[in-house]
Amino acid sequence: MEYSKDHQVRAGSKEAKELLKRSFGRNREPKPKSATQKYRNKKQLGDDGAMYDSLLECSYGNLLFLRKKTKDIADYKRQVCLHLYVNGEKICDYFIDFVVIHTNGRTELVEVKGFPTPEWKKKWNLTKALIPTGEIPGVPKDALLTLVKKGTKKGFDSQTVILNYK
Repeated sequence: MEYSKDHQVRAGSKEAKELLKRSFGRNREPKPKSATQKYRNKKQLGDDGAMYDSLLECSYGNLLFLRKKTKDIADYKRQVCLHLYVNGEKICDYFIDFVVIHTNGRTELVEVKGFPTPEWKKKWNLTKALIPTGEIPGVPKDALLTLVKKGTKKGFDSQTVILNYK
C-alpha cells in the first residue's frame, strides 16, 4: 500500500519525532549518557602516574607508592585479575585493587571500598573462602586479605583478615 506525499514523513525528522511524542505520550529518544561515573566517583591521577577509579583508591595508591619508595614494602601491583574457581570450574573474575608484596615475601590482597555492592560482597566472600584452599591461581595460601574503607575522618579505616590456615 502506498501513501500520498501528504501522508509520508521522513524518519528521524522533527515532524516524525512530534508524531511519536503524540502517539506514545512521551519522548522516545534515547537519553544521552552522562559524564559522571556509576557511583559518582571521580577518576584521579596518582603520584605514580596511574589513573585511579576514585579519590579513596588514589589516596591509598599514593600511600603504597610512598611505602615502596621508603622500602617499607617490596612492590605493589594494581587492578590484578583473580580467576576464582570452585571444584575446577571457573565462577568469575575479580579485579582486586592492589596486590602488595611485603619485604618478608608475604602477599597481601587489598580492596579499597567506598560503597559495597551486593556483587562485590559475593566476590569478596568467595575470595575469602578460596585463599586458604590455594585454589586461586597466583595467590599463595598464606596471603593476607585487607579491606580498606573510608574512615569517619580524613584517612582510612582498614581491616586485615588473617584467615585460619590448616
